[in-house]
Amino acid sequence: MSTTDWPGAADLEAALQRLLDAIDGGRSPEVASALAEVDRLTANLDRSAPARLRHFMAQRAYQKALATLRGEATEGHRPG
Repeated sequence: MSTTDWPGAADLEAALQRLLDAIDGGRSPEVASALAEVDRLTANLDRSAPARLRHFMAQRAYQKALATLRGEATEGHRPG
């Protein structure tokens, strides 16, 4: 199963990107709202989401989660 072959993958990817962009830009109000959206989407993750992604989201490793969603390798991990 591809990392993006489950319901909600595109929404989570977009929310993570918004969050990371807001953090990088120092836009606190946007950080708060983006984080709330990421938290909502994370709470709805089920077994159809890849285990590695669920792990990264539980650890709040958002850059690794985004890389996983995009099929990119993360620190010694190969996608798949």
